[in-house]
Amino acid sequence: MPLFSIITICYNAGKSIDKTMKSVYTQTFQDYEHIIQDGRSADKTLEIVESREQYYLGNQLRIFSESDAGIYNAMNKALEKVKGQFVCFMNAGDEFENVHVLEAVSEVIRRKEADMYYGTAAQVYPNGVIRNQFLYHAEKEKDLISALVNGVFMMPCHQAIFANKKCFADNMFEEKYKLRAEFNWFVNCIFKQMTVCDTNLLICKYLRGGFSDKTGNREIAEREIRDIFEIHKIDRRIDKREGSGGAKAAVEFKLIDNWLALRSAGKTVAPALVKRQIRSAAIYGCGILGNHLYNELKDTTIEISYFIDNQVKNSGLGVDVFCFQDDWPVVDIIIVTPVIYYDIIEDEISNKVKHPIISLEELLNESWY
Repeated sequence: MPLFSIITICYNAGKSIDKTMKSVYTQTFQDYEHIIQDGRSADKTLEIVESREQYYLGNQLRIFSESDAGIYNAMNKALEKVKGQFVCFMNAGDEFENVHVLEAVSEVIRRKEADMYYGTAAQVYPNGVIRNQFLYHAEKEKDLISALVNGVFMMPCHQAIFANKKCFADNMFEEKYKLRAEFNWFVNCIFKQMTVCDTNLLICKYLRGGFSDKTGNREIAEREIRDIFEIHKIDRRIDKREGSGGAKAAVEFKLIDNWLALRSAGKTVAPALVKRQIRSAAIYGCGILGNHLYNELKDTTIEISYFIDNQVKNSGLGVDVFCFQDDWPVVDIIIVTPVIYYDIIEDEISNKVKHPIISLEELLNESWY
């Protein structure tokens, strides 16, 4: 029985699977198996996977290509196949921090007994720059629950977790969830009193901009978190209109960090709008983010026609401000800057006008490419 089972889920991953596989087969610690669970990719994913089989020893690599009912169904299918003692999910495009990670984690396992070991994950931007690392240090049950409740629903990055396979006994990923089944699994582990060890190691690097990062999925994610908290009777108000100040701050921090990384790479949001054939835009929100967006676009071919804001009467920028009840002039697009409320705002705007709508977060993500 190998010590580690590394699971990689992939769908039309292309060349990104190559990077992930290399980060596994170059590990100095070789007591592992690598399970590739492919959702019947139609591109060259399987061809790349099979061409790298030569770099693995014996039966270290096992490849499965089969249809599934979504990412969590695929993860559950892979879990049913594991032979190792500790499971780590390292999906296509993600990679271990260095070739010594498994060796370092095995040393921690040898020194300290626990059901789950975790470390830090570094977030990588499209230009390859690592902008931040998510630090999460808790081991006792009360501290873990406190981190979940007060840390803007934090859990260790799932790519940085090595969980004993008994953590999945009667606790597979709940497939009714679209985005937060890992969170549900982790909360279940805490309430099942699984022991946890912080390795204090930088485990992996993962690409930002995944499915759960999409602006349109935030409302779904928060609804699922509410459901999970209610099931476990965790007392925490996370209503988007009444509170959630910590969540808002965390989301805006990530957005600003993304924006700074974009600027550091010598890019701005204007080309993404030009690619969409946008000539005129309105900015929803005349606060700090709205002002920064205006200043970035004011000397470009994109005309900022007006702001939309119920709280501000004068932008101070020589641009009109309309409240929600006003009639808005026609523009090519409305850019929404309060991204944590985007789903609510988009619904309200869609009921009022037919202009295309985009969140500032989505615009920043588009601007990388």
